[in-house]
Amino acid sequence: LDLNTHILAMSWPFYMQQRFFALIEIGAMPFLPDVGPADFGQSFVVVDNVEIKNGELGLSSHHGIHSNNATNVRIHSLQIYDFEVAAVQLNGFQNAQLTDLTVGPSVQNVPLSGHYSNARFLLLAFHKLLHAISTHNLPMPSVSFSYLPDGESLTLQEIYDRLTTSMDLVFRERMQLLSVAESRSKELASANAIFGNPDGLPDGSAVYGIVLNSVSVAIAGFGDADGYAMDAVLENIDIKDLALSANEVPAIVFDACNDPDNDGISRGPFGAVMDLTRMVSPQWVHLIHESASNGGDLSALRYAGNVLADAQIALYLYGQDYVGDGVGYSFGAYISPYMLQ
Repeated sequence: LDLNTHILAMSWPFYMQQRFFALIEIGAMPFLPDVGPADFGQSFVVVDNVEIKNGELGLSSHHGIHSNNATNVRIHSLQIYDFEVAAVQLNGFQNAQLTDLTVGPSVQNVPLSGHYSNARFLLLAFHKLLHAISTHNLPMPSVSFSYLPDGESLTLQEIYDRLTTSMDLVFRERMQLLSVAESRSKELASANAIFGNPDGLPDGSAVYGIVLNSVSVAIAGFGDADGYAMDAVLENIDIKDLALSANEVPAIVFDACNDPDNDGISRGPFGAVMDLTRMVSPQWVHLIHESASNGGDLSALRYAGNVLADAQIALYLYGQDYVGDGVGYSFGAYISPYMLQ
């Protein structure tokens, strides 16, 4: 691929909405079979003899270049910048040559938080569940949250719609498409409290210039992968101005209430840890941070709700076996029964 001095980048609207992306994916899918948040297929073909050169790779919500198990890869004469996760990530490679690269700065005007990404992925799972409920002509379930007046509840469709509306508000605000009334609404303020990102830096767990990784995804402990990458040459590479403001979310675990082996971290679909600090009234948040550091009693906390947490709870409650078709619609979500009491 000869960029011939051109720039390849995401458009701004696409960048905000497509939260997992690589400008160049060396392969037919971003994960190996049976790995990742969804089924990308079982037919994996190793790509051999790839050259990428002579241009610029710009805005990307994840990677500039990404690959799995590619062989004989030559990447050279590029400027790569405005990425959120890594300029280049090569997993399980054999014979990679990276030369004459300028990497950075990473993107530093990210308009939305990682919670927006969580919500975007969650909507995919939630939409599948709603479609299955409709297809099987099942009654629309509802959830009674503790912050609602006695006897009131929200249907799954209403929960889905509330989340969609909230996300649409913050997106259209960034695109300068709101009406005056919308820009002054309480709904927008609530949406920004969850999805806004005031300092503009990515709030994920890591940012890299170049990742040369062993086989499969780079999320396990060092040396834990079942396989190796080999033979890398790096020459004349300048990596600069990488910036991150990680949002460390205290995990919710009730293992002390029950068998420690039977209670895990409360999380939404695709491994998103539920953010307890956004689920209670602001005056109680300090208790959560103090407990995370020193231990302490959190029994006084009461669920105040937000559109993302409501959707995570609803998907977990009805995404596992309500439809009865053998399909799991919760995509790895887990919420302790102690939290749901």
